[in-house]
Amino acid sequence: MTISAADRPLEQSPPGSSTGIVSLSSVERAWLVVTTLVLYVLFVLPATMAQLAGPVDRVHVGTYWFAGDFGVYAAAMREGMTSPSWLIHNHATAELHNPVLIFPLYVAIGKVAAATGLPIMVLYALVEGLGRLLLLVSVYVFVARFITRPGLRRLAFALAILTAGVRPWLAIVQKLSGVPDEQVNAINPGVEIMPFGTFWAAPHIAIGVATTLLALPFASAAAAGNRRALLALAVDVMVLGLVHPFNLPVLLAALGVYALLRLIEAPVPGIVARIRAAAMPILVAGVAAVAGSPLVIYNALTFASDPFWSTSYGAQNTMFSPAPILLPIDCGIVVLLAPVGLFALWRARRTTPTSSDAANMNDIALLIVFVAVIVAFMYIPVPYQRRFAVGFIPALAVFAALGWPLVQSGALRLAGRLSGSEAGQRRAARRLTAYPLIFVGFTTTFFIYLSVVLSAMNNAPIAVYFVDRDTYELGEQLAARTGTDDVVLAAYDTANVFMGLLPGRVVAGNAGVTPNLRPKLDKIEAMYRGELSAEETRDFLRANRVTYIVVGGEERKIGSNDPGVQLGLPPTLRQGASVAYRVTS
Repeated sequence: MTISAADRPLEQSPPGSSTGIVSLSSVERAWLVVTTLVLYVLFVLPATMAQLAGPVDRVHVGTYWFAGDFGVYAAAMREGMTSPSWLIHNHATAELHNPVLIFPLYVAIGKVAAATGLPIMVLYALVEGLGRLLLLVSVYVFVARFITRPGLRRLAFALAILTAGVRPWLAIVQKLSGVPDEQVNAINPGVEIMPFGTFWAAPHIAIGVATTLLALPFASAAAAGNRRALLALAVDVMVLGLVHPFNLPVLLAALGVYALLRLIEAPVPGIVARIRAAAMPILVAGVAAVAGSPLVIYNALTFASDPFWSTSYGAQNTMFSPAPILLPIDCGIVVLLAPVGLFALWRARRTTPTSSDAANMNDIALLIVFVAVIVAFMYIPVPYQRRFAVGFIPALAVFAALGWPLVQSGALRLAGRLSGSEAGQRRAARRLTAYPLIFVGFTTTFFIYLSVVLSAMNNAPIAVYFVDRDTYELGEQLAARTGTDDVVLAAYDTANVFMGLLPGRVVAGNAGVTPNLRPKLDKIEAMYRGELSAEETRDFLRANRVTYIVVGGEERKIGSNDPGVQLGLPPTLRQGASVAYRVTS
């Protein structure tokens, strides 16, 4: 099946190139459908277990990966539902500021909820499910564009989705060896490095990864003359810019560098002739730039120059890449196999324009450029380096799969020295390749999956339940009686949840987007510990325009002081053991 093909290519395609985006046999289509459904069921198991066996006294809403960020997206959905504008505020802080265009996917969910009357969380769950399905299909389309053999496509698909590095084994070795901490985390939480976690993160991340990966097949097909692919690329880039704009600089740079290389390597004399020869790659880079640059420029201006947003979503939003020495540890077996694949491609190129397993060399060159640009961007001096790593492991997975036949042939030669019969040699070769592949490639994924399922049931080893049920229900009552000008003061975990429930704001609600978080938390914690006088407490409340104080389970974990009692405020709302006080001047 050809998913997309131009009726009339714009130019003569180079030998071995494909103007269709990707071709799948009926067997591949069936395999992809079944595999996607099986994986989808596995990815929704944690939410199912939370409903069946989760703690009854605590509430989980949202994601299971970066669960603490969900309040940010919930706030965007609720403001989108109640506001006529597409611009939104930062609900994690009391500072006054201008709204900006951010998280339009979640604003759109809110507006659909307002128009249809459907609950926000129902629509969110639908988008979340569609994002997971899109990502699974996109990964296969991505690897299938660069690999021709179905078996190797499946291997690349598995490596792209299920590879999660070897950090757990490194942590175990460190523990057994007694090496003093600089503790090595057992799991790298970054979904940009480790795509497996993407399936439990917020849907804009899954859609961002999917559109980033799809851009490469669209671009390579468009460079070969596919009109429809060129249009698809433009739409894909615009969606990417709206949903996850951090990925755009890498993609646009990669397409630009690729076009420049095609221009330099054009086998004709003269600059005009070279431009004509590289016309399609140049056009592809230009279309992507036109489609994506306005969003890149808007975000750069907003989050680099605006005094408020440059702090809350800029300088303090740190997501540094792993040290280069840790990058192979985070990528695992694909780092070991990718050089083998590159060697196999280099050896094949010496004899034919392409190998029997890989697509044409122009496509492979685009993929190599993409990987090189990712690595370069991952270590530029900005605080959100790790965001640029999207697509790195799937790209390495393609090269790893292309190197697999060479690994198998080497194992077969080695097995020939260990076993006499041909059947015995083949069995030994399978063991020599399959066992290390499973152990190094997928055991970390198993640990992560088990951790997520257990966390959904027990809130450990990963915390995904942030508030007790009484406090959550109190938040729902507050949401019904407060407005956009109200500011609620609570413990960090409570506020992180409330910022997604309330029409107003909280004093300190999310580590990544609350300006001057640590000084605020120090004051809040001192208040609940009873270390502030009544006058100091009132000064802090006035400085942050606080209208309600919450005292519940999370606040009592900090200290035994009740600020409402300390200030003589009458309780306004009470739910079980949780209470809210209206602050009076």
